[in-house]
Order: sequence, then C-alpha cells, then structure tokens
Amino acid sequence: MRDASHIYRTFRSYMLISFFFNAGAGFVATTYALYLRSHGLNDFQINVPNLIFFGTMFFFELPTGAFADHYGRRASVVFACVFEAFGMLLYASARSMWGFVFAEIACGLGRTFLSGAFQAWLVDTLNVHAGGAEEALALKNTFLGREKRMFFLLPIVVGPLGYSLSHLDPAYPWITGSFLVLFAGVLAFLLIDERYRRADQREKARTMWGKIGTAIAATHMSAGLRFIFFFSFVDGLVIQPLNMLWTRFFS
Repeated sequence: MRDASHIYRTFRSYMLISFFFNAGAGFVATTYALYLRSHGLNDFQINVPNLIFFGTMFFFELPTGAFADHYGRRASVVFACVFEAFGMLLYASARSMWGFVFAEIACGLGRTFLSGAFQAWLVDTLNVHAGGAEEALALKNTFLGREKRMFFLLPIVVGPLGYSLSHLDPAYPWITGSFLVLFAGVLAFLLIDERYRRADQREKARTMWGKIGTAIAATHMSAGLRFIFFFSFVDGLVIQPLNMLWTRFFS
C-alpha cells in the first residue's frame, strides 16, 4: 500500500540534505585552483591532492559500502558530512601541498561514505512505501532527476558567491562550505528514517569485514566489475586536471 505522506517526507529530506551538501562543496568550485596557486603550487602539484582524492575513493569504496550495509545509511551519510567538512577546514588552514593532500584524504573518505548510501536510503524507502516495484522505480527516476538538475544549477549560484568571499579571505569559501556540509550532516542525523530496516537486517551475524571480503571476491571474479573500477579511475585521471585548472585561465 502506497504511503504518500512518508514518500513526500523522504523526498523533502533527501533534497534538503543534498542541497546543503552540494552547496557547501560548490562554494570552492571557482576558487579551488586559484587557492592552491596562491599557496605556491604549480599545475602539477595542484593535481597531486586530486590524485590522492581519487585514490582514497578507489581504495575505500568497498569498506565504506560495507559500513553502510552493516551500520545503516544514516550513520554513513553523517560520517560523510563530518569527513567532508573536516577536509574543507583542513584546506582552509593548510599551507603546503602535503596539507592539501591530508585534506583530500578526508574529503575522499567523505565522498565514499556518501557514495551509494545516500541514494540507497531513498531507493530502499521507496521500495517499502511506494506500493509496488514499478511505482518505486518511477518515483526514483523522478526524484533523482530533480536532484541532478539541482546539482547542476547550484554551482551557478554558489560558485560566484564563493568567488566573492575569496576576495575577503581566500579561506572563507572553504570555511563557509564546511559549515554548510556539517549542517547537511545534522539534517541527515535528524531526518533520515531507517525504521524500514528489520531487526535481522540490523543485527546480521556476518561482520562488516566479512562483507568487505565477499565484495572483494565478487570483484575479483567479475571481469565487468573490474572494468568499471578501472575505467572510472582512468576517467578521473583524465578529466579532473581539466576540471581543476580551468579557472586559472580566467584569473
């Protein structure tokens, strides 16, 4: 039976959390490379922290996914916001490439805790309350489509705001973004409802490390999964330098 009020609350909560998390991250979109150059990094050095970011995501994707399965989506999203906010504060206070590297490790952990868990909570909730598999799929596509439009529109608004703040102090966009992401974590703690998870799902005897081992074994046995991991990693290496350095040409 469809529970329209629960679906609406879930969608509203999902969009609120997504808005503040992505708004916080978007505050530094236009100043990232300029900020690092202001601390003496050249083009190669600017890409080193970003390489560490993707490496962190690559190596911790399975452990953080197992964490979300074992301890719940809410815990994973809250951890994501805490790590991301901490990483942004590290960026605001760092003065060397290695300081930025440690900041990117924290941000990479934040993104891996968020990856999968946030959308999985939405999908799981729809599967329970939408009243059928077809209805749940239609609602999922509608909701994720709206989130994607917001994701692409937010940088148009918050990017220039972050750039304006950087004229007062180059660290201000990072600090502002950090507080917005942390607020998203508070919202996640208060709004994510996982009562649909049965007691046997929350109290599985299999340990989190056992789940990680199972996932690694499945990846090792599947050529398709290995290709996806490899292609995603290479795609990040190719695209991100351009994504990080474009603002330099407008400075």
